[in-house]
Amino acid sequence: MAMSIPVVTFGVGGVGEYIELDQPGSVSESEYEIAKNVILLNKASPKVIAAATEELIFNFDLRIRIGLAGRATVVKYFSLERQIKEYAHIYRKIFDNCCST
Repeated sequence: MAMSIPVVTFGVGGVGEYIELDQPGSVSESEYEIAKNVILLNKASPKVIAAATEELIFNFDLRIRIGLAGRATVVKYFSLERQIKEYAHIYRKIFDNCCST
């Protein structure tokens, strides 16, 4: 994503937190769906992975759109400034819980 390369992925673990669905909260029943910033696989099978990948191979506009949206996701959630703020918040919370009296 950071390199603007479109991603085909499952929405599990931490990855799922950063998938931007067109209609949040709804995952379709199809084998895969085209989200704003990834192609989201709903079934774990080689045929589904191949079909989703082919979707990107043969659709230049989709490939560019998802790649750029993926890059925007990385910039939004993983910028150095944001990471510093989040770590500072965590450390402050830990300090307040254990060291303040």
